[in-house]
Amino acid sequence: MSLTANQRQEIERGQAALNRRRAEFVYMANGSRTQENRPEAPEITRPTLEACTEYKCSEYPQQVSFYTLMGVHAARRYSGSGGAWRLYALAKALDGHGREARGHVELDRLRAFALHLGVHRKSFRRWYKSAVSIGLFDDPVQNKRGAWRLILPSAGKAAYYMGADDIGRKATMSAGDLIGKGWKARVWAAYEAARGLQISRERLQKTVNVPVSTQRYRDNQAGVNRQANYAQSNYKADSLSMLKEYGHYKGLFVANNKSVYWRLPDTRTTDIATDAGKSRGRKAKAELRYLQEQEHNGAFKMQRANGDDLDVNSIEFFRLFCHTPAQRKASEKKISRQDNFNVTEIYQAAYENKESGAGIWDVFGQM
Repeated sequence: MSLTANQRQEIERGQAALNRRRAEFVYMANGSRTQENRPEAPEITRPTLEACTEYKCSEYPQQVSFYTLMGVHAARRYSGSGGAWRLYALAKALDGHGREARGHVELDRLRAFALHLGVHRKSFRRWYKSAVSIGLFDDPVQNKRGAWRLILPSAGKAAYYMGADDIGRKATMSAGDLIGKGWKARVWAAYEAARGLQISRERLQKTVNVPVSTQRYRDNQAGVNRQANYAQSNYKADSLSMLKEYGHYKGLFVANNKSVYWRLPDTRTTDIATDAGKSRGRKAKAELRYLQEQEHNGAFKMQRANGDDLDVNSIEFFRLFCHTPAQRKASEKKISRQDNFNVTEIYQAAYENKESGAGIWDVFGQM
């Protein structure tokens, strides 16, 4: 397609106008300069955390305390509360404990604390929205200074909002261990090994519904220390076949002293967390049970009244693995008062094998 003479003239006039306009812009940028003005971009310093907020890193708590079974529930694959619960735990640490706790924390301070620990801004926003939707945070309230304040529910209410069945004992660990890859394993180690208790993996699976394979995986990931334990019984070698056929023991074998030994649950310990005791756990657990009963419209109370359900408060708990004779005698008294025929023996620590490091336990029959 060829252009006419008029069309060419119109294009040339448009090009000339465009060149004049470009020259005007160049003059406005350079003035009477003979060379083009190319100003250098100013150096921009990325704001640090201290520049973004009035709070200092020294004001943040180094440790965080939490109820372990709430953490185990949050660490479940489809719980939907992993980030929300961790943000709630950080908020409780900022609020303080005991008489120092006020029941609220400033939103800006919580955000700065989370970012200081390495939480991404997008992750913080996602965790915060989840915590508000679950009920771990109420809608923020603005105070007289203009700061937005978050109201924190009690541990019992928080566990109920999360859908947890129990709260467990309290453990203390580094605040940074709640963040990043492996936090589920560290929370599990805090629940399982902070007290150094002996309990079989099968029993743990029945108690907290965590598969045995998951328990092993998280133990290995968190570096949990395991000590093997064996019971030395009064049975001799000729009783081995009978015990294998009718007994409920695992790993039966005859030692050099001709006595029968069997395997006991490992003692699991960790340096990641320390046991913080029951704290106000009894009050929090009672609040959780009350909310659960209200949800079921008193059905649980009716079962207790009709005798269809066992009253847990009437059960007297005892030690199965005792470290001193006094503990063993106390357990024997409690078992005799309950007429508990399911417990056939209890154990008392005897010594630790110097070569293998295994714990050896004496066996005592039910009294």
